Amino acid sequence: MSADRISGAPSLEQRMDDVRAIMDAIGSERAVIMGFSEGCAMSALFAATYPKRVLQLILFGGYAEGAKLSNDMEERTAQRVKLWGTGAGIKTIAPSAATDPDAVAQFAKFERLSASPGAAKSFALLNAQIDVSSILPTVRVPTLVLHRLSDVR
Repeated sequence: MSADRISGAPSLEQRMDDVRAIMDAIGSERAVIMGFSEGCAMSALFAATYPKRVLQLILFGGYAEGAKLSNDMEERTAQRVKLWGTGAGIKTIAPSAATDPDAVAQFAKFERLSASPGAAKSFALLNAQIDVSSILPTVRVPTLVLHRLSDVR
């Protein structure tokens, strides 16, 4: 296993603060915020917390409530970590590309470059605990929600 570049995963609030800090640093008062997968929950939280900073919200393939920690979730996470960097995760993320060896190789490279197995485990366990369902009614910006029929949720 490679050395972890981070210890633990940042909370939604920490991720949201990073977006705000970058917007401040580049002088962006308002922006279109796009979230993908677990990034949707952070984006919705950002829009609810800083509505004057969000022009529009685009959410793609996301969820408001994670899978919750359970024995099954712990087992699935352990299996995902065991296969991290092999490209096996493409079966969940992009099932239509899972039979293309080049796509699997590219996805494996993406996994290895994006996170260590330990970091991937930290993120998966943190993302399982996401629940922003209570803040969704407070989002008051134009929002486009995109979801494929073949998405897991």
